[in-house]
Formats: sequence, C-alpha cells, structure tokens
Amino acid sequence: GAGGVELAFCLEQKRYDLELPIDVRVVDSNPEILNGFPQATVRKVKKLFHKRGIEMSLGSAVVDCDDLGPSSLILENGERIRADLVIWATGAAPPMAVNGFRLPKSPEGFLTIRPTMQTTAELPVFVVGDVADLVDDPLPKSGASSAGQAAVLQENLLRWFMGRPFVIYKPKRSAFSFLSCGDGTALLSYKRFCLHGRWVWWLKDWIDRRWVRRFQV
Repeated sequence: GAGGVELAFCLEQKRYDLELPIDVRVVDSNPEILNGFPQATVRKVKKLFHKRGIEMSLGSAVVDCDDLGPSSLILENGERIRADLVIWATGAAPPMAVNGFRLPKSPEGFLTIRPTMQTTAELPVFVVGDVADLVDDPLPKSGASSAGQAAVLQENLLRWFMGRPFVIYKPKRSAFSFLSCGDGTALLSYKRFCLHGRWVWWLKDWIDRRWVRRFQV
C-alpha cells in the first residue's frame, strides 16, 4: 500500500545518502502494488522503483520467516527472500477487542455501519474510522474519510439526544493523494492523473503542516 511504497522510497534514499551496500525490496501478496490507486500512479511508482533499484515480489503472501540459516522471509509460493531487516507495513485491520463485540461485522471483521454512522444493529451505537465498514459502500481506509465521518458523528450524536432525524455521510469519491518519494519530491495522485516533482512535495508539506497546526495549543 501507500505506506509501504513511501517507506521503500525513504529507505532507498537513506541507502543512497549513506552509501550502504543494501537492496530494498517491496513484498506484496497482491498481484499489483498500490491497490485502489489509479493506474497512472501505479505505473509512475513502478517506473521510479526501476530507476532507483527498488525490487518487487508480488502475488504471494509472507507465511513464515527463518532465522536459523541466513535470515529469510518465506513466501506462500515457496520463494525465500534473504532479509537482514523487515518492516511490516500492513493495511488497516480491526483490533482484537472488536471480536468480542456483539455487533454486526463485515467478512473482514470490521464493524458494519449505516451512512448515519450508526451500527447496522438496532442499538444506539455509533462507529467511525478505520474500525468501521459502510455496509453498502465500503471505502478504502484513510484519514480523510475518518475526518469526514467524525463531523457526521458529532452532528448525529446531538440529533440523537434531541430526537431529530440524522444526517447522512456522503463520502468524497475523488480526493487528492500524496506519496512522498523520500528525495525531496512527491507524487500527487488524483483520478486518472499523477504528477511528480519537488513542487508536489512543497505542496504536501504545506498542507501537512497547516493540518498539524490546527491541533497545536
């Protein structure tokens, strides 16, 4: 996913800066990286990976590790990948505590909710963020989605106590995504377009800093 791609870029840049004799490899059980991203972005990332010597092992999950001989990752297809350092960068997953909740769940284990942010059970329980799946419209987990849900949650909690009808969460179908390349550049992904350059990094940095300042005292 996006986190793994950004980590790979940053590790490769650190290898280059320190002249370290190491290789960087991305391992993904999916047949393609950046699942859910536009094809233009996937193609650009793969082109940059090739240019910077970042290798990929796709289509087979990691099922074990071996630290008896040379330390290696063992893939489902039987391939062994020599590894001195492994960084596990997975996607969102429900916490184990959710297993004990007597609330409806999606096949992936997330709590299912309506567009009002209320559980699909007939209970006064509201759920937002990465732990939730919209029952008829599951969306990729992201900070932007969680922030949008939080605003609806706040409004609907007030409406619950006032006995007023709920508002509906309407997710944005298209949103900007930024990927840091670790070398002072970044990628901007939007719909079918992907832009790359230093100015994208400056824009990303400005947006991130402005966001953080909102929560600083």
